[in-house]
Amino acid sequence: MMLFVLRALDEHKRGFDKDPSLSLWLKRKEKLLDASGKVHALFKRFQGLSLMGVGLNFKAGETPQKFSPLTKPELDELESILDEFGQNGPKIHIIIDDPDRLFTKGTSFDPHLLAGYILGTNYISARFPFVRFTHVVKSSVFDTLQDVEEMANLPYDYFNYVSWSKAELIDLMRSRIAYSGADPEDLFEDPMGFSVEVFQTKIRNGPRDILRYIEIILKSGPDAKVSEQTIANHSAAFKQEARRQMSSVYGSLYEGIESFSEYIFSDAATITVESFYGLFQRARLESKPSGVNYGQPWLKSAERALRALVDAGLIDVRAGTEWVRPFEETYFRFDARAMSALIRPNAVFT
Repeated sequence: MMLFVLRALDEHKRGFDKDPSLSLWLKRKEKLLDASGKVHALFKRFQGLSLMGVGLNFKAGETPQKFSPLTKPELDELESILDEFGQNGPKIHIIIDDPDRLFTKGTSFDPHLLAGYILGTNYISARFPFVRFTHVVKSSVFDTLQDVEEMANLPYDYFNYVSWSKAELIDLMRSRIAYSGADPEDLFEDPMGFSVEVFQTKIRNGPRDILRYIEIILKSGPDAKVSEQTIANHSAAFKQEARRQMSSVYGSLYEGIESFSEYIFSDAATITVESFYGLFQRARLESKPSGVNYGQPWLKSAERALRALVDAGLIDVRAGTEWVRPFEETYFRFDARAMSALIRPNAVFT
């Protein structure tokens, strides 16, 4: 895990290599990573470290490799160099998207290895306060992790859901536009805040969907801008892309989930949870729609099927007087046992 941190620092050293307080640290780091040393050999085993939007993505090596552990002097030197960075360098936040892929073979991952890895990063953060880890996992992975005792014993507020408010989405748009060097007036015909408000009614994934939607609009012509009208004009193209993205992420985990959802909502756009339970039982008895395998774990019960629809973001849920969409904070707190609650297909699937 210390090598993970050192690799992150080395990959992004341009962010602080001009800091005079870190000049000696950089020299020590280069010495530690001398090509003839064991640390360098191990360092290279962590393949595929790259900046992916708002975080880091680690990719495991393609083939298993044997290596001997570092000696105590080598470990001490590695620990010392990280301590030195902590005394002089900036705070580091490492965001790892889908860490279960590090421990996946075929279509399943080992929850115990993933749990051990996450707990290991906890130790590193406690030992080196300048570094903090955030692991972004899908709710299906989170549910599996809860079966590992050590994870279930973590503080109740250790985990949180990734969600976006309207204000956060606007801030994200501003920061992305500022980073690109573009002028908002060159991109938006209507005010940005108003456009985000319109986007919110048509997406399931938050910032990823909005950025893709904007890309589709701007690429439609040399003078194209984002407005309520262009958002409506390119709705079909966006839906196609959004559905493709959903299928690539959840298609193997919940095989047939899109056609199952279309069948459930074929007679009514909005139904109660109680109605869903009845429709599920009828669909299973009649083996509909054709091609859906009801032997899959996610289709063992109506409650699990509804949870899968929520997990994949195929539906909106009604909380009080407001519809809650998949990117909003209270979405995953939806109680599938609230029989009178309303559900409907997300706008991407209508």
